[in-house]
Amino acid sequence: MLFCMIISLHIPKTAGTSFRIALQEHFGDSLIEDYGTRPFRVNYDVARKKAEEFNRKIKGEKYSNVKCIHGHFLAVKYANLKNLDATFITWLRDPVERLISNYYHIIRGRKDVKGTFSNLVHTENWDLETYCLHPMNKNPYEKIFRDFGIENFGFVGITENFLNDLNFFSEKYLNKSLSIYNENKRPIDQKLTVEDNFRKKIEEFHSIDVEIYRQALSKSNSR
Repeated sequence: MLFCMIISLHIPKTAGTSFRIALQEHFGDSLIEDYGTRPFRVNYDVARKKAEEFNRKIKGEKYSNVKCIHGHFLAVKYANLKNLDATFITWLRDPVERLISNYYHIIRGRKDVKGTFSNLVHTENWDLETYCLHPMNKNPYEKIFRDFGIENFGFVGITENFLNDLNFFSEKYLNKSLSIYNENKRPIDQKLTVEDNFRKKIEEFHSIDVEIYRQALSKSNSR
C-alpha cells in the first residue's frame, strides 16, 4: 500500500541520520528536509508556539509535489497535513541510552551557539547526571508528541530493532526496500551503560518517556 505523503520526525540519536540518507535516495527531489528550527536545542515553550503557528498557516497545495518531509520538529508542526492523508512516522530508542548518547553528542559539538540548550550544557559545564536529571530536559518524548500524540503515527520504529523495522516500513509504505546506512555512529570508546541505581533514577525521572517507549517496543517486537 502506497501513501501520498510521509512526515518523518527525526528525534536526535535514534538512527535518524541513517534513515534520512535512505529516504533521500528513495524520494530524491520530492523530499523536503526540515532542520531549520532545531526545537530540541531551544526553549520548549518557544519551539511549541512557533510549531503551532506554522501548523495553523499550512496550505496543503504548497505540498502537492512533496512525497516526504523529514527533520527535527515537534509533531504538531505538520498536524494539519494529516487531513491530506499524510502518514506520520518516527523512531524511538531506549530513553536512557538516547539521553546518554545525546549528552556526549552535545559535548563533542559546538560550544558557541548562544541561546540554545546545548550552549547551556557547555557554559555551565554540566556532567551527565545534571543533563539527564535537569527539569528542562524532562520527558523529551512526551514534549515532542504533545498536542499531536504518538497514536497519530502510522509507524513507530525502534532503533534497537532497526533492520527488522526498516524492512517492515519499506514493505508497508514504499513497496521497495530502502538501502541500509550506518551514519553518525558514536565513538567506539563511548559507553551507554550506567550503574543500575543511576539508570533507575533516570527512568523514574523520565517515567512518561519510558512508558511511551515500552509501548512502542512491544508493538515492534510483535511484528
